[in-house]
Amino acid sequence: MSTSWDEASRCPRDGAFTGKVTSRKVIPRSQGGGQLVTLVCPEDNCEYSEFGWTVQIRPDNTIPDKQDPKDRPKQFKNTMTETAKQAVRDALAQQVESEMKPGTEVRNY
Repeated sequence: MSTSWDEASRCPRDGAFTGKVTSRKVIPRSQGGGQLVTLVCPEDNCEYSEFGWTVQIRPDNTIPDKQDPKDRPKQFKNTMTETAKQAVRDALAQQVESEMKPGTEVRNY
């Protein structure tokens, strides 16, 4: 499947505005080819007005379907056990508790 440019260039927040192209980066053929196009939303109070979003254009001028980062497979597996995670949370809670005591010095190591 592929997406049309009209759809990909619409603001991801609500699709009400067409983004303005701020940069185009050509990807070398050795890395798969195509382009990465960065767009920003023209609406000032939009979260995408400052940093924008990126649209990939393949060498055959098709655009991949939009992917939700929450749904795509993770590239790195979390190897921390629940016990290790809890130990980190406990250490952070202890640090916050210590920092809140009067006369405690916080050092930046």
